[in-house]
Amino acid sequence: MDLVNRQGQYAEALPWFERAVAKAEKGDIHGCVDPASLGKSLHMVGFCYFSQGQYAEALSWFGRAIAQTERGDTHGRIDPESLGTSFHQVGYCYFSQGQYAEALPWFERAVDQAEKGDVHGGVNPASLGKSLYMVGFCYFSQGHYAEALPWFERAVSATEKGDVEGCVDAESLGTSLHHVGDCYARQEQYAEALPWFERAVAAKEKGDGHGRVDSESLGTSLHLVGRCYTRLGKFEEARVWVARASRLGIREP
Repeated sequence: MDLVNRQGQYAEALPWFERAVAKAEKGDIHGCVDPASLGKSLHMVGFCYFSQGQYAEALSWFGRAIAQTERGDTHGRIDPESLGTSFHQVGYCYFSQGQYAEALPWFERAVDQAEKGDVHGGVNPASLGKSLYMVGFCYFSQGHYAEALPWFERAVSATEKGDVEGCVDAESLGTSLHHVGDCYARQEQYAEALPWFERAVAAKEKGDGHGRVDSESLGTSLHLVGRCYTRLGKFEEARVWVARASRLGIREP
């Protein structure tokens, strides 16, 4: 059933995860329920609904997943990583509906859990970076650029460390770098924004974990480097960057 889910067949995966929930609720042969295991199955039901854009349904399942995960396993041990993942997805449900203020505290709670790591205390910087980024993006989406800035900067620092194996997703890093620059640019601090956009371009040119480059994302950062140079009166430098974006077929944002 997990393979079905990874292949994007969420409707097909859903009844299997629901059956897993029903089984987990019955417990073992002695009727002993493992809340941690139950929480994971509940989370996956929610994720199937979320992936189909059914956010109201997803929220109820994520809420149930959180309630179980907070109880810990059969020994009462709580996995902050699993708990943080459900917090993050609740935030995404609200964010996906444009409810940024409602999403914000959930992403903040996800950050708190991600900083604690897994059951052994091991922190996944890439996962932490994603939650930090989403806190920043909630502020950014509400026009609170000064408040968003430190969260994006923290996201950059975390994402640069890579995942648990040290592998860095350059596309994700570039996105966080871009938004640090955008926070400065929106406050008309173009000199401060410029190096962040340039770093975003360098990262995005490397692509994601599979080396795939998002031309539209890269082109947007190229244009904004050009815009910063223009605002600083450096028109020759600006033309070079805008020309690079134009070769990708991307118009100025």
